[in-house]
Amino acid sequence: MGQAKRWIGVVTLGFTVLALVAGGVATWFGYRLGQEALSKVRQPALNPVTPDDDPKPFTLLAEDAIIRQVQALMGVSHFRPNTPTPAPSDPNLRLPLLALQEGGVYMALERIDQEGDQAVLLLRIQNERAEAVQLQRQFIVRNDRGEILDVEVEGLPVQLAPGNQATAVRVKVPIRLGKVRVGLTEVGQTIPFIELRDIALEPAQPAPTPNSTVN
Repeated sequence: MGQAKRWIGVVTLGFTVLALVAGGVATWFGYRLGQEALSKVRQPALNPVTPDDDPKPFTLLAEDAIIRQVQALMGVSHFRPNTPTPAPSDPNLRLPLLALQEGGVYMALERIDQEGDQAVLLLRIQNERAEAVQLQRQFIVRNDRGEILDVEVEGLPVQLAPGNQATAVRVKVPIRLGKVRVGLTEVGQTIPFIELRDIALEPAQPAPTPNSTVN
């Protein structure tokens, strides 16, 4: 009986040793397979400023830029008609005489010059719409009674792409008209959707000369 128990213990120990050896061999074999499978895998480059992949810094849009874009798409004005724009922070910048934004278009009367009996209106027009503005088909000049005038216009582009502006539009009108209106219509319409009104065509006054001193 004691002899049988001794043999059972030897067999059990033998199986245990075989199991440990088999487990070690399987572990080593699995490690080698994994090492060979990953031999061609390399760690990705994580440097954010490499020449091939230079990510752009994250920037936030200014609030006024967002408002202008939304209003341009919706055709909503945030300027009151025929009122001067707010004073700029730079004192060297010259304010326009009149400024108006309506329907996604900004129009400003920068100054009025005189050439003989003609008043020359210098205008700036900016397109904030999502589509182009057909300036030569939409530009309109009227007298103070609302009648359309045939006047000389210089520097007016055929069309104005979104986000662009025409900065040197010159409109020549006779000073004798007294007042005129300048605006833009929708294509095929005669009523302007934006119009600078009550533009007084007053002749330029000569600068006063100092009185001569009498000795």
